[in-house]
Amino acid sequence: MTRRCVVPAVVALCLLAGCAVGPKYRAPVVKTPEAFSQAQGQKPAADVAALADWWRTFQDQKLSSLVERAISSNLDVKVAKARLLEARATFRNTQASKRLPAGNANFNYSRSRTSSDNPQIPKFGGGTLIPTTYSSYQSYLDASYELDLFGGVRHQIEAASADAQSYEDSLRNTLVSAVAEVSRDYLQLRQYQEQLAVARRTEATRKDTLRITEVRYKAGLVTDLDVANAAASLAQTQASVPTLEANASQMVHAISVLLGENPAALAAELNEASGIPASPSGIPVGLPSDLLRRRPDIRQAERSLAAATARVGVQVASLFPSISLTAQYGGQTGDALHLANAAARFYTLGPQIKWGLLNYPATKANIRTYEARRDQQYLTYQKTVLTAFQDVENALASHRADQQRLAALEQQVSQLQKAAALAMNRYTHGLTNFLDVLDAQRSLNTAEDSVVQSRAAVNIDIVSVYKALGGGWEQNDPVADNRSGRRQDVSR
Repeated sequence: MTRRCVVPAVVALCLLAGCAVGPKYRAPVVKTPEAFSQAQGQKPAADVAALADWWRTFQDQKLSSLVERAISSNLDVKVAKARLLEARATFRNTQASKRLPAGNANFNYSRSRTSSDNPQIPKFGGGTLIPTTYSSYQSYLDASYELDLFGGVRHQIEAASADAQSYEDSLRNTLVSAVAEVSRDYLQLRQYQEQLAVARRTEATRKDTLRITEVRYKAGLVTDLDVANAAASLAQTQASVPTLEANASQMVHAISVLLGENPAALAAELNEASGIPASPSGIPVGLPSDLLRRRPDIRQAERSLAAATARVGVQVASLFPSISLTAQYGGQTGDALHLANAAARFYTLGPQIKWGLLNYPATKANIRTYEARRDQQYLTYQKTVLTAFQDVENALASHRADQQRLAALEQQVSQLQKAAALAMNRYTHGLTNFLDVLDAQRSLNTAEDSVVQSRAAVNIDIVSVYKALGGGWEQNDPVADNRSGRRQDVSR
């Protein structure tokens, strides 16, 4: 009677194996603007090849070499790769342990001896018990397999797969950051080196001014006040040199560490100044909708949302019965040589049903917990998308403003060079006082230094734009199977 009731019930449940419970994940739909408001004058379409190795647009061989070495040697990138390998191993373990039967081969041996003085066993005839010693050999195979009737196993595998894909994009995001950081530090280094060159030219000019002032003082044409002012101006310029040298050294140290080297390892290679690279013309900005596919942090947030959604399905499936098929086959005997005999064989076979009906309130509360986590991931995804749009708009706005500022500063330097030359000429002919010369030279030196900073700022803005666009991970991407952005199967 019991068998006639249980077997049909098991068969009926097996027919439900394709009915997965829980939410079905769909990628979120995000409303994107038609174009970036700050993209006037930029290339309207995204050039995938240019975005992939954008640092080459600066046409600086040293920069290209540093970036490619950082891709292979940066320690943050290596840590991200190790985390990806861990996530992939976790996925394969989940896939194998949940989809395939679990089985073990067992062999047990024990040797036992009964007591001759056991008060719980009656002694017949007042005699003593004869101790008995015996051996037991047991060899058997056992296996179990959980039927995925309500999709709990499938949701677990989906979550593990989404987690692994999330770590893929975390690695890509680390690559983008490493490339941008090396490029930014390199440009900053060239800025400090060029500022040093300006400071040394200024120092030479002010030494000449001091010499002229001293000659005129000895001739009785000026007072010692002009000599003191000229000497003070020279000392002010000389005081700026150590700070710039220290800043340049710090950039060398930062680049070395980004390449996984000791801080001073690249000093000989980078201490030779080569000037700030020329700015590339035009940036392939593309459309805002491209960011949803390109930005690794957006892709990572989307995969985290997929994993959180799958885990809700795991918890919903726990509301329903869990059915496992178990089997055991082997032999048991007191003599190891008899394990293969038919008389020693034994087996068990049958289903095991678990249903936590009494845990229903706790399970429902747990489902609410995972739903709240899913909702948090959804909001995080939305914020990541908006932040990405903001990053691009801010970088483009800074780039355009710095370009305009650079053009104005270059015009200012051109005029101040004329003013400084005229002031010195008038001073040597006694037509103006020395303060006019100092004022003209200081204005010129400040403007020349500002031009250097502005040229570097324009290039650093370009780095920020490319980073905001998500460029830089395809060229040497260790996880993508091609350049189209299609994901690699993490089960490989």
